[in-house]
Amino acid sequence: RGCQGCHTVGLGRAAGPDLFGVVERRPVDWLKSFLKNTPEMLDTDPLAMAMLKEYKGFRMPDTRITDQEIEAVLHYLQLRTSERRAGE
Repeated sequence: RGCQGCHTVGLGRAAGPDLFGVVERRPVDWLKSFLKNTPEMLDTDPLAMAMLKEYKGFRMPDTRITDQEIEAVLHYLQLRTSERRAGE
């Protein structure tokens, strides 16, 4: 879906936040809601609104992914975080 155009996992910030450890920094339910309802969260959720301000109004697009895809993304992010910690 083009996530790597704006995000890295352990390589620093890009147009969006570095997602290294995101599954540990944010509650999983919040992450699921954010991925499922990104535009709404950016307009109503205080944490999402703070990130929007931090990234100077650059909005993450609506990913339009299924619940199953969201689970896979979160699993991938945890896996990549663990690999980076292990030095891979």
